[in-house]
Amino acid sequence: MKLLIADDEIQIREGLSEGIDWGKLGIDKVLTAENGLDALEVCRAEKPEILITDVRMPGIDGLELSRRAAQLYAPVRVIVLSGYSEFRYAQEALKLGAADYLLKPIDIGELEDKVAQCCADVRRETDESKLRSAYTALQRRKTVRALLSQGRPLPAELVQEPRSELRLAAG
Repeated sequence: MKLLIADDEIQIREGLSEGIDWGKLGIDKVLTAENGLDALEVCRAEKPEILITDVRMPGIDGLELSRRAAQLYAPVRVIVLSGYSEFRYAQEALKLGAADYLLKPIDIGELEDKVAQCCADVRRETDESKLRSAYTALQRRKTVRALLSQGRPLPAELVQEPRSELRLAAG
């Protein structure tokens, strides 16, 4: 699983990327960006499942970054960091579906707990998606078998399936 840390403060960015044992939390790759636009490019290229972002950064802010990342791909879990305890920032972050809004200075234990929960959520969603896909493929194969056994023509949407899947359905 990939994690992106987007913060214009180098101490925060490097401190988080190097100061936490991300591997024990299920993170394979830690990426960093110093502003919102760079972070968006990293999101496009790497599609990190977890995004830790400062609320205020040059380019685009963390809230806009969160919005755009969610439009680019899913699942993405966002943890917003801020030195501002203004309710409107937290409210907007939660409206965008942020997993949490943490105030600086950051409680590392709390951040680790949130990242671990995000990892679990992403894994669960990925597993559920795989199960739905497998169920759909199974239903499709059952339909093809039933139609073939009755000598009925296959609907166009089933004919478009890969030949290997049709062979499996027929056999």
